[in-house]
Amino acid sequence: MVYAAVVFDLDYTLVEIRREYAAGTFIHTFKELGYDCSEEDGMQLWNGDHDRRDFILSVGITTQDFWRVYHKYDRLEQRLLNASAYPDSSVVKDLNQKGYKIGVVTGSSDKIARAQLKLVEGSFDSVVSVSSRFPGQTKPNPIGLLACLQELGVNSDDAIYVGNADEDILMAQNACVPGVLIQRDGYIPRSRPSRIITDLSQLLEIVK
Repeated sequence: MVYAAVVFDLDYTLVEIRREYAAGTFIHTFKELGYDCSEEDGMQLWNGDHDRRDFILSVGITTQDFWRVYHKYDRLEQRLLNASAYPDSSVVKDLNQKGYKIGVVTGSSDKIARAQLKLVEGSFDSVVSVSSRFPGQTKPNPIGLLACLQELGVNSDDAIYVGNADEDILMAQNACVPGVLIQRDGYIPRSRPSRIITDLSQLLEIVK
């Protein structure tokens, strides 16, 4: 099938965040609030493999207190020091040149997302920060992806969504968009992606 648009997740799809930093944002936040969080739990919370709200509440912390403290440990300046574009993210530029519309739907704040996207070669026609635009409506809620499709001017069957975690694939399915999993670090999905790829350059064969 021929597609008109490709929409990407950001962290661990286009941009790599040092694992110590990603997990550490949760470890340090929980520690300040009196709970010991493991590195594994920290990464699963970052990737959305744990329901963040349920996990936070299960250890007796309010979501308001958690996110108030969390933002002390995930600041723009520190995030950028620990972020780098994956080499295969250059596919964005290739897709630009072939005339595809390109979007991003991410849970990162709008400010952080736009700063990180400057690390990636290519341009983006729509950038939707779910946390900034639709607070509380986190993945796999499809509201962010549906808003992105509207901004791109395409229907759900004219686009694919590419992400690195189950929450990405489930969001795509909830929006009736084919979900492509980019497998980073041997990630094993529990969801059922439409396709699994190991390098973003493989998208050039999928979209044509």
